[in-house]
Amino acid sequence: MDTGIKGSHPVVRAIVTAAERLAPERVALLIIGERGTGKELLARHLHQAGGDPLAPFVRIDCAEGSELRLEQQLLDRGGGLDRAHGGTLFLDELGALPLDLQGRLLAALQGGPVQTRIVASSADDAAEACRLGRLSNGLRRFLDPVELLVPSLRQRRPDIPVLAEHFVALYGERHGIGRCRFDTDALVHLWQYDWPGNVRELESVVERVVVLCRTGVIRVADLPLHVRGTIGAPPPIQPPPARVVQPIGAGPGLRPPAS
Repeated sequence: MDTGIKGSHPVVRAIVTAAERLAPERVALLIIGERGTGKELLARHLHQAGGDPLAPFVRIDCAEGSELRLEQQLLDRGGGLDRAHGGTLFLDELGALPLDLQGRLLAALQGGPVQTRIVASSADDAAEACRLGRLSNGLRRFLDPVELLVPSLRQRRPDIPVLAEHFVALYGERHGIGRCRFDTDALVHLWQYDWPGNVRELESVVERVVVLCRTGVIRVADLPLHVRGTIGAPPPIQPPPARVVQPIGAGPGLRPPAS
């Protein structure tokens, strides 16, 4: 299956493999990572790997709208929980959901059999989100079965050239532009930039330079000023291990729901 998740870094491949292993289990899942790391892409892959191509995938951006608006989007008749029946409800940036609304959502989830997989994303791990008052302990326990940690782009720098070339081909075709490529110096600058916006920021930068490319070769001068920056030795950053939380006896990649 084409996951749409590009890169060959061992951490990334381990996370994709874990998601595929979890897909048939329909357990609740929390995906942790900075904004722009591809959490929604991973959630969609988990959903698609579940085996039913007609099952709905519904995304709710918990950082958008008032509490009343979010409650309507989530819990009203025809809201996200209804529309995702039999499929996946993806709660993007769960920590932005007001705590009172988290309680009402939990009550709805615990009110009877829910034929919906709940996948949530967060910039903080569950313990930290609870400590900061962004995640209720009850909802944390509901999402307790599994956590997946998606590394930032600066923690998987070898994938930067792979992703850059992928986006060059993608946007060259989309905008009807002939073949285009990065020269070596430009790739070095992409490698050394810290990418606070992660893959999403890289994609945006590449689309911009491809649209403006006139020579077929993207050079350092074609990059945005903030990406050119100053250049030195690449920082020796090692990525964190792929994290799939599993206590002893739970089986590979799985944790039983908290009692």
